[in-house]
Formats: sequence, C-alpha cells, structure tokens
Amino acid sequence: MYLKISDVANKLNVTIHTIRYYEKLGLLHVRYFTEQEVQLLQPILEWKELGFSLQQLKLIAKLEKNGLGGK
Repeated sequence: MYLKISDVANKLNVTIHTIRYYEKLGLLHVRYFTEQEVQLLQPILEWKELGFSLQQLKLIAKLEKNGLGGK
C-alpha cells in the first residue's frame, strides 16, 4: 500500500513542506511512500531534533537504505 505525501505528513506530524525539503536534499526519493519509507523518515526526524546536521542525516539515511545502519 502506498501513502501520499499528505498522509505521511499527517502520520508523522510534520508539514508537507518538510518532507519535500528532505526530498530536495536527497534524503528521500519518493512521492508515494511505502511503510518502509515512512519507517526511514521517522528516525530522520528524530535525529534532526537531536541536533544532527542535514549532511549527517543524508549520510545516515544512505547507510540505513543500504542496510548498513547497525540494526
């Protein structure tokens, strides 16, 4: 099942603008989200709150996407 950007924004309590901004930065590469993409976005938002830079978030997201996130 795919979720629209507005559904994801509502689910994660962020704005559509935030998600589109992360797309622009290369943290995300989708318009319709699977549950897997939503699960990737959740920790990105948490890491941003903890003070990680966007450059660091981009690297972490890449590692997570490639299965190298240490889970």
